[in-house]
Amino acid sequence: MKKLLTALLLAMLVLSGCAKKEEAPAEPEATILIKVNTEGIGCIEVAEGEETPVIDKEFPAQSFGSMFAKGTKVTMLAYETEDNYHFVKWTKNGEDYATDEQITVTVEEEAEYIAVFMPSGGWDGPTAEKIEDAKTMGDILGLPMFASSSSEEKVVQVFELNGVQYRAVALLPEDVSKALWALDFSDPDYENKFNELVAPLEIDHIVDLSAQIPAQEELDKNIGKTGEELVNEGWKPDFVNYEEKTAGMNYGYYYYTVGFEGDLVRNDDAEIEDLIKDLKAVSITYEGIGQAADPELD
Repeated sequence: MKKLLTALLLAMLVLSGCAKKEEAPAEPEATILIKVNTEGIGCIEVAEGEETPVIDKEFPAQSFGSMFAKGTKVTMLAYETEDNYHFVKWTKNGEDYATDEQITVTVEEEAEYIAVFMPSGGWDGPTAEKIEDAKTMGDILGLPMFASSSSEEKVVQVFELNGVQYRAVALLPEDVSKALWALDFSDPDYENKFNELVAPLEIDHIVDLSAQIPAQEELDKNIGKTGEELVNEGWKPDFVNYEEKTAGMNYGYYYYTVGFEGDLVRNDDAEIEDLIKDLKAVSITYEGIGQAADPELD
């Protein structure tokens, strides 16, 4: 009997030792937020995987946001919806990313992608495919256009080609200049008439704006200068943010946010130059193309 009890106890010990442990519930897989938006007039489609997303013509999208598991492939398609607006590029978190209309990314971190669309100069003629082909204003008028302006002596176009921003200048013969200034701005056909006069003009010179963006170390050389000193050197204030103690300022072809230290006292009747003249610059951040179409910048 003793042997039987001992055997039973051993069996129970063995069985209890082999019992399956309860597994802890699996933690949910971490997901990452991906946002996709548009700038200008145009639409987007987004799909998981590497296949081309299907365009939903009934419900075109200009904004998208969703959570994806890390490592997921996501394909984004930008497409044009207005004749006068052209897709230019994708940006990621504010930085230029790609110039192809369709891109596939691997989700690694939270990010915002923006499909940038820009209006053209409204010209239906053939356009340059590379900057070396741009000989006349007509070669660039149909490209995405940042800005356009003219004086009595010249016409300036700021445009983008293959992800690069340029400034093109053509000199105006006297007869063309007079014809341009005789145009009626209120005329619904003003743009077409302007383009017909400007298109044949030979381009005098082109500036590669993307290549000339100042490095941050160059900008930092202005740290410590007063607002008055910056203005005297050609910096042009555009607005002021009292809460953040910053001013938007144009300098040369580009636009910047300048941070100041000191008391920035609200006075809506004062000129911005007077508000910042005694304040010292503590930061300067490049924001993008500014008044690059100003004819006086040559």
